Amino acid sequence: MCVLPNATQRVQAADTAVVQIWSCYSVLNVLYSLIQKSKIQDQLSAAQKGEDVEAAGGEYGSISLYHHLGYFSILGLLRVHVLLGDYTLALSMLDGIDLNKKALFTRVTSAHVATYYYTAFSYMMLGRYPDAIRALSHILFFVLRLKHFQRGSQFDQVRSFDRSSVDRPDNA
Repeated sequence: MCVLPNATQRVQAADTAVVQIWSCYSVLNVLYSLIQKSKIQDQLSAAQKGEDVEAAGGEYGSISLYHHLGYFSILGLLRVHVLLGDYTLALSMLDGIDLNKKALFTRVTSAHVATYYYTAFSYMMLGRYPDAIRALSHILFFVLRLKHFQRGSQFDQVRSFDRSSVDRPDNA
């Protein structure tokens, strides 16, 4: 098989472009920019204190689109920091979000499952096993109660934890 030099150069140029597009720095930059522009952390802090959320959001934060983009950017940063191995920073991203209440992320099933999955994973990697068990138990009961759950990658991630506890021999 003969490879033309121009074809090889095009493939290398395409590979370089893909690396630049999906570098962790550019992803982190976009997510942090959305959080900063929406002032979502100020809004979450104001909501916890019982203050006016729209006033804390400012010009852009009071717009629903920016509010949602900022909110789900926090969840995206949770995921990115877990993938990068910075579990403490991943958990600190959730400081303004109360996991025990009906938060915005619970309206989107995949976001609900992914948030608890990455939170539990971070807890496990930090050796906070009781917290990890609590997070995994919550999401496993949620999945069991949910009848019309889409069987996607998040479901497979949660089911892998469930199967590992079932597959263990009783005498181990």
